[in-house]
Amino acid sequence: MTSLTYSITLLLLAVAAVAILLFRLGLASPRARAQEPPANDNFLSAIAIPEPLPYTNAQDSTLATTEPGEPAPSCTFSEVTSTVWYSITPASDTFLLADTAGSDVSDTFIAVYRGSSLAELSQVACATPSFTETRLAIEAASNQTYYFQVGRSFPDPLLLASQSSRVGGRWPDSTYRPAGSQPVATGITPGPANLVFNLDSFTIPPCPASQFSFADPTGDTFGLGTTQIDIISVSGGSDADTFCLTVEFDGPIDPPDAGTDRAVVGFVDFDTDGNLETGLASAPDFFCPDPAG
Repeated sequence: MTSLTYSITLLLLAVAAVAILLFRLGLASPRARAQEPPANDNFLSAIAIPEPLPYTNAQDSTLATTEPGEPAPSCTFSEVTSTVWYSITPASDTFLLADTAGSDVSDTFIAVYRGSSLAELSQVACATPSFTETRLAIEAASNQTYYFQVGRSFPDPLLLASQSSRVGGRWPDSTYRPAGSQPVATGITPGPANLVFNLDSFTIPPCPASQFSFADPTGDTFGLGTTQIDIISVSGGSDADTFCLTVEFDGPIDPPDAGTDRAVVGFVDFDTDGNLETGLASAPDFFCPDPAG
């Protein structure tokens, strides 16, 4: 072995030793992980969202926590393991649309509260994932502060999957995300537990003139136990931009996350080619298989 070859060999060994040491110390890794909880981990440190919207923020939820006295959202069905907080005080009456599109985790939820302290929070709305992301819309009043609790509940099936199935830092669309779906955020590279929060305002368009209606059929009540709810009419119409469906009930109903006997959740399927054999399975057919279609 020549002296030049010997020197190069020693240099390579030294570089390898330094690399191993850095990995053990956590100073070098193929994907950096958070070393402390996110800055908005607690209610009092909620990030104040400025206007105008839209707004996007990403936090590594690896070390995010829940704090003592933190409210449990009504729409989750398992233990809440980590949360981050945001707030907004809109300058005018508006509708707000929040979602977790672009998150690197699937077990997300969004809950909205009003109140001046953690102990006084009152839930306004709550939502859990649909097709791996969570979406929620509320009507917000001017000069009122709304707190968004964005978090994760256990377990998360995406993090249990093999890291080798990842493509370009995102889960393959064909496996976990509807085709063509991409994060709203730009300039954000999802990490192993990145939780992305997007907030925007929107305007509900006026309903087009009614083009169809269905009278109340008999024997179509539904509900739990002795509480039965009856749909007495359905009507709707559409134009090039908007589809409007009006469902009239026999009495007051509660939103899906209310947890009451009169809480109602609805599904609307669009069969664009008129063929029941193509496309995704129908949610109404799954929950109401008789009659089919």
